[in-house]
Amino acid sequence: TTVDLLINTPLHEVFPESCGAANLEELEVFLTIPGEESCFLTVNDGLINGCCVGVETNQNVYAALIYRVPPGFSLGEQAKLIELPTTAESVVNLSFEGSDFDGSIYDGDNDGEHNIDEYCAGTLN
Repeated sequence: TTVDLLINTPLHEVFPESCGAANLEELEVFLTIPGEESCFLTVNDGLINGCCVGVETNQNVYAALIYRVPPGFSLGEQAKLIELPTTAESVVNLSFEGSDFDGSIYDGDNDGEHNIDEYCAGTLN
């Protein structure tokens, strides 16, 4: 049995506060769940929206929203544990509002500065 995950969540506050609206045009966000294909989402007017279809039920999964910018620099993630019982509705609403943003594991050039900090400062390359 599978369900569709309907994602409707606000963009994490680290972006409008730290980076400014101009940088958000190139921002990509996708949902990852172990064992499932990544699902790209839409970012528009401070909201992240999309539908990820065919996610297996009868499991508790660690789902993560991954934020990145071209050409593939990951900036951070928001994660949460979601329960997908076999008795779930065919569409499950999912929001990451209130989930912490973690950019600490992303340092693409290994210089000790997190990608999110370099991106917001305009020095990520």
